[in-house]
This record gives sequence, C-alpha cells and structure tokens, in this order.
Amino acid sequence: KTLVNIPKEYFELPQNSQILILPEPQKLYMREYNWGYYGSDFISYINNSKIVDASNLYETSHIYQKIIESSVVPDDIKYILFDKSVEQENNYNRILDSFTVVNSNKYFDLYERK
Repeated sequence: KTLVNIPKEYFELPQNSQILILPEPQKLYMREYNWGYYGSDFISYINNSKIVDASNLYETSHIYQKIIESSVVPDDIKYILFDKSVEQENNYNRILDSFTVVNSNKYFDLYERK
C-alpha cells in the first residue's frame, strides 16, 4: 500500500523494454512529483522493463550518467519517459533528438526511438 495514488498512466508504460527516465533526480536520487509523491524510482516496481534511471544507484546509474554527460542514448534503450510532473531546469533536447513522442498526457511525454 502506498500513501499516494500513482496515476494510472504510469501503469500503461511499455513492458519488456528499456526506458530512460528524465529529468534527472532533484536531490541525490529523489524526485518530487506534483501529484504528491516524493522519493526514488517507483516505475521499476510496477513495470517489468529495465528502467535506466540515476535513482537506481546500483543497477543503471552508471549508464544514466554516461547518457547525461554525452547526450548519447545507447541503441538498446527504446523509450524515454520525460516526466512533466517533476520540476527541472536542464535542457534535454540533444538527448531527445533521435526520439519522437508516441504518448503524451498531463504527467509525462513518452518518446520512442525514431
């Protein structure tokens, strides 16, 4: 049981894939979402895709850091979830260049590799 309700849109993300999560966490590996959640990655608990996120410190944070530094997304990452419900200051246009929006809602834009 959670103390907040996760919006249903997050449960509709693609399964059996690899998904990069943007923007970067705001504090260490935590994000504050405008729908009431504050914490680390929750998507990997509701989706069987490999979630590439800086908040997954031991699993994918090294891959995430390389992507942020180089703006190059490895070929095996098919999707990028750009979460609009998280405040951010950085520009990720270079990372998103080779992806196109396939789903958009009030919480996030989901990009797929072109």
